[in-house]
Amino acid sequence: MWASLAQARAAWADAPSDDDELESLLGAAHEVCEVYAPDLLDGQAIPERYVRANILQARDIFQAAQREGDVIGYGDYAVRAKELSATIKGLLRPRSGYRIVG
Repeated sequence: MWASLAQARAAWADAPSDDDELESLLGAAHEVCEVYAPDLLDGQAIPERYVRANILQARDIFQAAQREGDVIGYGDYAVRAKELSATIKGLLRPRSGYRIVG
């Protein structure tokens, strides 16, 4: 995981109080974020934006479990459709742009 329990609790006021549940959410979020994020070089420090993205995605996963509106049903099964938000994508792959000077 890119984010520790302490970092998640500091940034997410309503984080689950159970350490195991929060660790599970952070782990699941990390897996999703890691697929989208550019690879880090060996020995490269974890950017703060990766930590933030990990926490935000954990929060999104937690909130998605509380909602009913984004469930797609397939027979006896239900799939919750939720992709990475634009904010999280921007943290993991910031747009490269041109600095305007003037």
